Amino acid sequence: MIAFPVIIVCPKCQTNIRSLAFLSGNYINAKDYSDGFLDAPSAARPWSQFVGCLNCGAVFEKSEPFSIKETMDSHKVSSKAINEAPRLTMIKGLLGNENIVDNPPSRLMTLKWYLWCYNKYLRNSILFSKEDLAHLDKKRAEEFKNESALLRDEKTNGSYDLYTNELVDGLVAESTPESLLMAAEVLREKSNFSESAQLLQKVKDLIDSDDQKQREMFTQITDAVTRQDSFVFEVVV
Repeated sequence: MIAFPVIIVCPKCQTNIRSLAFLSGNYINAKDYSDGFLDAPSAARPWSQFVGCLNCGAVFEKSEPFSIKETMDSHKVSSKAINEAPRLTMIKGLLGNENIVDNPPSRLMTLKWYLWCYNKYLRNSILFSKEDLAHLDKKRAEEFKNESALLRDEKTNGSYDLYTNELVDGLVAESTPESLLMAAEVLREKSNFSESAQLLQKVKDLIDSDDQKQREMFTQITDAVTRQDSFVFEVVV
């Protein structure tokens, strides 16, 4: 992946924001996860074209030509620049709608981004034990603490249930094999194993027998429901 640091000017409040611009990437060594997320270390995340401003709460596209200052000039304003909003905060800004400057993605796609971003934080939080944290550099340890705080807040303030329930409803309404399978997966992650199993029964006859990835996704999610395991996992194809 080729990326470089830029200073982006918020079109709403004119604050300088530190971010990254992505020029290219690839899907080498990409991993499929049970929630439908394709984790490619060398590719930009699907929500990376948007940036959130911590000063005014605006969310806008990075691709606007007027908003990006060349990286050569970034050092001149970096001392006055602020960090961009955390990914989960930015995506919630998209879902809130009132702070979007223009060109929002579809509601259902943004709800998927919310789930994938939440699960990314969750994977990080569970992967790092207290012993691991002792060996992290100061910056990464602070990032981990912030991620853990975000997860706790999402659960306690009700946002996780609100958005994942809406996601399930939208996926069921879409009614394709892929969307129904993802809906069953979200229900499993929410520990609604009975509802997930019922939905999987409906999906069973719709699975494309020629689609190996879809078959494996169905089989492995079904096995996880049987075990009453709610954690997102890598799908082995």
